[in-house]
Amino acid sequence: RPRGRSRKARKAPDSDSAPDSDAEPHTSVLMQEVLQYLDVKDGGQYLDCTFGAGGYTRRILAAAPACHVTALDQDPSVRPFVDAMSQDFPGRFQFEETNFMDAVTAVGGRRYDGVVLDLGVSSMQLDQGERGFSIRNDGLLNMRMDMGVHGGPTAADFVNSAPEEEIADVIWKYGEERASRRIARAIVQSRAQAPFTTTRQLADVVRGVVPMRSKGRRKGGAFVDPATKTFQAIRIHVNRELEALEHFLSQAQHLLTPGGRLVVVSFHSLEDRIVKEFFVAHSPRPQAVCKYRPTPILRTPDQYLQVLTRKVVTATEAELAANA
Repeated sequence: RPRGRSRKARKAPDSDSAPDSDAEPHTSVLMQEVLQYLDVKDGGQYLDCTFGAGGYTRRILAAAPACHVTALDQDPSVRPFVDAMSQDFPGRFQFEETNFMDAVTAVGGRRYDGVVLDLGVSSMQLDQGERGFSIRNDGLLNMRMDMGVHGGPTAADFVNSAPEEEIADVIWKYGEERASRRIARAIVQSRAQAPFTTTRQLADVVRGVVPMRSKGRRKGGAFVDPATKTFQAIRIHVNRELEALEHFLSQAQHLLTPGGRLVVVSFHSLEDRIVKEFFVAHSPRPQAVCKYRPTPILRTPDQYLQVLTRKVVTATEAELAANA
């Protein structure tokens, strides 16, 4: 269960031009660890549930010349990277534009030797201010990962119409923000004067309520923008990210061949908790019978997994330094 701690990357190229296959605008975290636990082999079938700029897909295809990758992504803006991948690996790559929560339906019952899922927002999405994810880059307050293809509400729709109590609950539940009540009150008071339309408007309101925080000495003493947790919470709510994760995990066994491997890269504690609890619930526990006999492992039908990592796998110091 690798856990990513860094997502910094170079800015994505313009959507009108084809990406350079040698340049990777989004640096996929824990690359070596993901490849190690997927155990990529020639002839293997692999599923990349969050394609993005194709970082994992490209390395999987390069690692085993005879393997095949199916990739999923709900974001239409990844199409240039899909086209580039198809050209670079003809006949070995397939793409479906869909949310990973619908993976079983999208792949039509096919099973895979390895499945990778990289959760959360990508640096590409953060870099594009017009997408509405970024605190630093001003843009319309959107935050929909599918760019509205399925017509769901935007972040602006939520903060402009939801009751104060609901806004506070979302910020507390998904952002773990202790000032959630005060932030929600400030949002409601501000929208009474003028509706929210941009990310800067929302960020400024939150900054007026929550003081600047330091990450602490161990992390270099850098300051965290006070709006970070609120933006995370609203994004998770708008995209139903945790619901999608829970649904995907409940269907994961139908995507794997016997002995197939599932690798999940999480970014924050809410995702990590869901993944950890799922793996624990569906993996067998030794049942002590007698101290003089080997401890048997008893499986129930629900215990179809074997956890390969005793502890959470985190980014190396070198990767953290490179993305500082």
